[in-house]
Amino acid sequence: DNPRHRDEMPEGVSDLGKYVANAIVVVDYETLKTKWRAHLDLSTDTVSFRAYAYGAPTPADLDGDGRMEIVVGTSVGFLYVLRGEDGSVVRGWPKQMGEIQGQVAVADVDGDGEPELVAADTRGSVAAFRASGEEVWETHLASLIAQGVTIGDVDGDGRMEVVVGTSSGAVHVLRGDTGAPSSPFPFFTGGRVMSPVLLTNLRGAFSSKKKKSSEKETASDRGLTLVVPSFDGYVYVIDGARGCYDVLDIGETSYGSPLADDVTGSGFLSLVVATMNGNVYAFESADAPYDPLHAWQSQTHASNNVVARGGGNTYGVRGLERTYRDTRGTSIRVAFEILDARFVDAASVSAAKNNANRRGPYAVTVTVTAPGFVRVVNATYDKPGRYAVVLDAPNTRSRGRVSIRVADRHKLFCEDAYAVSFHVRFYRALKWLLALPFAAATAAVITLAQNEDVGDRFATNAGLLGARSKRGLRED
Repeated sequence: DNPRHRDEMPEGVSDLGKYVANAIVVVDYETLKTKWRAHLDLSTDTVSFRAYAYGAPTPADLDGDGRMEIVVGTSVGFLYVLRGEDGSVVRGWPKQMGEIQGQVAVADVDGDGEPELVAADTRGSVAAFRASGEEVWETHLASLIAQGVTIGDVDGDGRMEVVVGTSSGAVHVLRGDTGAPSSPFPFFTGGRVMSPVLLTNLRGAFSSKKKKSSEKETASDRGLTLVVPSFDGYVYVIDGARGCYDVLDIGETSYGSPLADDVTGSGFLSLVVATMNGNVYAFESADAPYDPLHAWQSQTHASNNVVARGGGNTYGVRGLERTYRDTRGTSIRVAFEILDARFVDAASVSAAKNNANRRGPYAVTVTVTAPGFVRVVNATYDKPGRYAVVLDAPNTRSRGRVSIRVADRHKLFCEDAYAVSFHVRFYRALKWLLALPFAAATAAVITLAQNEDVGDRFATNAGLLGARSKRGLRED
């Protein structure tokens, strides 16, 4: 409706309010200048499939050439892949589906070592595509899907599953390689499911008991927990391997994904649920220990990752010194561990490519921030493992944050972050400044007194010996 753009419209187009369009615009973060824009769809406001784009774009390096692509689905039903450098459409795209309202997931779901694109539409279809545009599989669930999928090793067998809820109240778990239903799902709630499904691990107590005993860990012990709000007023907590469940009665509806983190600092995971009534609920687990691999601080982890990082198909990073501490000195050492146990099917790739470094190299960015202070270190590692870097620390009293971000060969990110303080407890050094001189003076006085006492005794003994010697001479 901007009058300045009326001259750009074709002849005969007078009422701009009748038209709907969507586009991708890339803006430079530092200069705020527009780098490029790509128009995608155009429609009138009266058709069934209007040209909206509800889901967030997903950036990733799909072909591994070092340059990013942008994946987005639109309500017209097109699934686009755009080149990151100029916004042009990649060959083989777009693909036609039903109306896509959720974010498109990018992950290796079939174990071939390369990422697939997984999208769901309002007609109930879930489909996986290769980066080339080739369809891997499609499954029809016969109910509206309003959100994107979540991916993870639900049953602990080491292979990926695709998880999605529908408006019929069903929670579906599909095999990542074929799209077939995975037992014991689907699970049916008592109302519509309009939010993404959270995948985490709330079975900490049972797992820890197994580790302490001689009983071996089974695949089901490595399974994940599904957390999903339903429009019947309950939040369902479902065991991914067994299908048993419990509920949290909130009496409200929710469209947003539940989140998981250590909210209270107790060392245990908490679930956070926001509702349409404007309330935010937090539920703390009694026995599920906090692990950054099972935490979700946002619906999409580290900007483009909707895959559960824990379980039997681990990909993540964990800070090794996360315990809160006060840092003194001019530098800080940040130790971390890169974990990558994602399944690679030997039948899908050649033996030469099926090796431990298939997912690497891993680009790591470690950032230390404090008020008025930022330090960044970049490093690259060929394989998972434990590493450490050293960064400058602020020289003023402050509290800050350490973040560790890892990108694999396809620029799929994972991240861990924790809080630190710098020179906050400087008063502990002051007591030594006061105590050490006093202690040194006391030690000197005691030493001097001891030396004088020894000297007096030596003089006394010498006098007695001298007297005896003189007496002996007189007797002779």
